[in-house]
Amino acid sequence: MLTRSFATVTAFTAIVLVALAGCSSSPNGAGPSGRAPSPNARPAGCERTECDVNFDACMGNIANMPGSCSACISGCRRFDARLLVQCVRNCTEVCRQPSSSPSGDCEDEKKLCEKGPQNEACVDGMAPANLPGYPVSIGHWVPPAVPHRGRCTNAQLDGFVVACGANGSTKTCAAFRQSLTASCNSCIVTQSPAATWGPVVQIFDVTLYNDVGCVAAIDGDTSDTGCGAKLLERIRCLTACSHASDRDACIAFVTRYDCAPQVEAAAVCIATLGLDRTGTPFDVCAFDQSDDVRLRSLVGFFCGAPSL
Repeated sequence: MLTRSFATVTAFTAIVLVALAGCSSSPNGAGPSGRAPSPNARPAGCERTECDVNFDACMGNIANMPGSCSACISGCRRFDARLLVQCVRNCTEVCRQPSSSPSGDCEDEKKLCEKGPQNEACVDGMAPANLPGYPVSIGHWVPPAVPHRGRCTNAQLDGFVVACGANGSTKTCAAFRQSLTASCNSCIVTQSPAATWGPVVQIFDVTLYNDVGCVAAIDGDTSDTGCGAKLLERIRCLTACSHASDRDACIAFVTRYDCAPQVEAAAVCIATLGLDRTGTPFDVCAFDQSDDVRLRSLVGFFCGAPSL
């Protein structure tokens, strides 16, 4: 069954369209007090920020890594993308020189973090289970495939949704895909290294509905600066809340801090293209529909015959 393997990712599209409608910020970027704080400064009265959480995680990895470097490197996934590469490098160096003192690296990472926006993210009062983790690895922007290629019949597309959708299983999906022509099969499911993405994209152990590619194809801007790419970046960032106990609380937190630039850029696109309205050409991308309705709409858009 396909959809259950990537419901975590696809669900954020609809969630964010709703979340953005209720989001507002103080004038001129001011905080709750109405006065704009210094860039990247720890909020007044805040005891712990995300930088403190990251530091604790870094030190915890060191405490738990005797004889194993994998725990240190795995812990790097807790960091935001700006610190991820440096964290992995530090762990690699620690693994190479066991006699060194990795706690100093954690201190260095914290100092670097305190120069960035995560130092503004006060976590006082936030339950640890609701703090963001690391985003799902759904990769960078890849342009959409040409739509309306006519590679599949309506019967094949309907059958794919039944076999591989919400009510399907891994077994029924695999069996049905074997019955498809090679042309139809490759049109529906794209492996992530491909130069263009169709309606369903397999990225390691994550599968993604390419509704953002649908937006780009209709909008006509398939570049990495277009609205499709900006929507994907917003989704990627918000998947840091995939495993939060209270996802709404986590999304509200990252929308204000970690994901603010991505959410703001996506909001402009949503308003400009009218993605929060019905009766537009983007209805076929089926953002606010159930998984199966969205899947059928997308496979039809990319792999079905052009509408007359």
